[in-house]
Amino acid sequence: MRLSVIAPAGRPEPSGARPPGAGFRVALVYPPYGPSGLPSLGLALLSAGVKRLGIPCRTFYWNLDFMGEMPGDRLADRLALYFYLTGRNWMPFNEWVFARLVHGEALVDREADVCRRLDEASAVARRYGQGLSQVKAQILSLRERAPDLVARIVDQLEPYALIGINTTFYQNLPALALARAIKHRWPHKIVVLGGANCDGEMGEALLRHFSFVDHVFSGEVDHAFPEFALRLSRAEPVAGIPGMLQRGDDGRVSPGPPADPVSDLDALPLPDFDDYISERERLGLDRIQEVVLALESSRGCWWGARHHCTFCGLNANGMGYRHKDAERFQSEVETIVNRYRASFIFMTDNILSMNYYEGFMDWASKAGLRTNFFYEIKANVERRHVARLADAGITAVQPGIESLSSKILSLMRKGTTGIKNIALLKFAREYGVYVAYNILVGFPGEDGSEYARVAREVPKLVHLRPPSGMPEVEFHRFSPYHQAPEQFGIRLRPSAMYRDLYPLPEDELARVAYLFEEVADRPKDCSYADELATQVARWRRAFREDDCTLTWRADGGDVVVHDRRDETSPCVYRLRGFAERLFHLTDSPAALAGLIREAADGDRTEDSHQFLATLFEWDEPSPGETIIQFTRDEFLIGPDARLKPLVDAGLFYSEDGRYLALPVAETYRPMTARWLETGV
Repeated sequence: MRLSVIAPAGRPEPSGARPPGAGFRVALVYPPYGPSGLPSLGLALLSAGVKRLGIPCRTFYWNLDFMGEMPGDRLADRLALYFYLTGRNWMPFNEWVFARLVHGEALVDREADVCRRLDEASAVARRYGQGLSQVKAQILSLRERAPDLVARIVDQLEPYALIGINTTFYQNLPALALARAIKHRWPHKIVVLGGANCDGEMGEALLRHFSFVDHVFSGEVDHAFPEFALRLSRAEPVAGIPGMLQRGDDGRVSPGPPADPVSDLDALPLPDFDDYISERERLGLDRIQEVVLALESSRGCWWGARHHCTFCGLNANGMGYRHKDAERFQSEVETIVNRYRASFIFMTDNILSMNYYEGFMDWASKAGLRTNFFYEIKANVERRHVARLADAGITAVQPGIESLSSKILSLMRKGTTGIKNIALLKFAREYGVYVAYNILVGFPGEDGSEYARVAREVPKLVHLRPPSGMPEVEFHRFSPYHQAPEQFGIRLRPSAMYRDLYPLPEDELARVAYLFEEVADRPKDCSYADELATQVARWRRAFREDDCTLTWRADGGDVVVHDRRDETSPCVYRLRGFAERLFHLTDSPAALAGLIREAADGDRTEDSHQFLATLFEWDEPSPGETIIQFTRDEFLIGPDARLKPLVDAGLFYSEDGRYLALPVAETYRPMTARWLETGV
């Protein structure tokens, strides 16, 4: 059944209200280093909100223009370089490109040190084969060309009276450089900032230190910003708009009432991606990249509302979990996919609602959209959940795995275990779902020996999707680490990189910064994780979608496992008798006590007959096969001894008295969605 389009109505105008002023236009700007392969959902919602009040609005994807100015003869080369610059590894050098345009010569005494560290970063990039041997020259070239790159976007903004600039993650200095250039050319235009970099005291600090910014919007201002635009268009006072900060006549910053989190997500408009699609086509990106659009089905985090993960700085505006009505969201997905011919939908939710495993996924699996979805999910899901994800077209997930050690996961308050994380990797491999995750290192109070233990287990896991890397944990604003560092025995200060970007004392940097670092007597030493890092690097090299496998199939009453994790020494195992039963009992993590109960409660007579029959038929192993077999009674007499060969062979994984069978069915689905090619 096709759903009709549900277009939420705007708030009704009061009787006799004046229409927007003629000729008043709004521009929204998405600066570098926003991702080139994904539009801004926040700006798409604001654009739709402004337009439904009758005010013309255009969104400028300056990040795409900037990408087009990267060095390189081919668009694909420029796209690849820009992709690198959007990553955490190139902070602060990416923002530093714009530093002189914001501060003049105020940071000139730090330039030599920045260039030295840029040399070091370039050497690391070359060592890891990232193809960025000229990265220093490219960044320095962009810095010299920055005035012209800013001027080009400024030229396009002349017809607009109100200009809203997004700033999230690495967009602060590009946004500030643009704001300064606009006000220098047209002092009468209204320039405002909004986005995640404006949450909390960060927004107040930006407005206080940069006089060329007129207002800052902080929090969920989906309704407040369109209201602000409407009042300006009518020349009405704007004071008191929720979430808006302004500068008084005395220069002091005065915040209005806070913006409450949007309680009724169904009342939001459908996002407007028209300008993003047009810009992609103008630059030719549509010829080399699939269309990926951003949507949301919820805000907040239902897990974080109960147990805030210690390092998570998301949900600065509140953990309260809200999700869209199923019919409303399904209509939105169908409309957006059909309107823009989107092949990929990137869901910005912090966590998938468990309710969506029923209604939405049932609908999506039957709707025939031929669209691939990405979602963030909680890691401790079951096989049936992953099967539903795959059937619904949710072909990529970020489950927040973070570690394969239960002890370290407990420190994070993740609400899962290492063996459950591995079970998710197994289910995802079997159903063809791409799993994006890192293993994090360096948590306060962690036991370094856990990394050595996990390192010894990695060779068993190389048939499963490896982590993207092993970065050190970061200390983000709004995380428990930042909000209450004393509870974790740490002291924090703004990350040193901010000294390269702002000529401010440390107490003011602490108000602008999103990233923080530990204050310690000696440099942090995470060398205890070196062996795991080595094993993860081998894992990444070994993993190949179709070559590095550990698969099983049923053969009569037996389970036959083909082990091709080591291409030089493939093995075949045949599990018989109660070993076959244990294999199925440990499809999900199972406690030893439960396995013993199952053996004690089972039908020994039937098991004995089956065992004798298969023993008679297979009294000698087939060539190349290793047989592992025992009865229920033999298992009950020595469960650890019977499980040991299964664990030693890497067929089972064991952690804290729980066991998991590692092979995936030989009928596993290949990963067909090309998420890695989207640049997201």
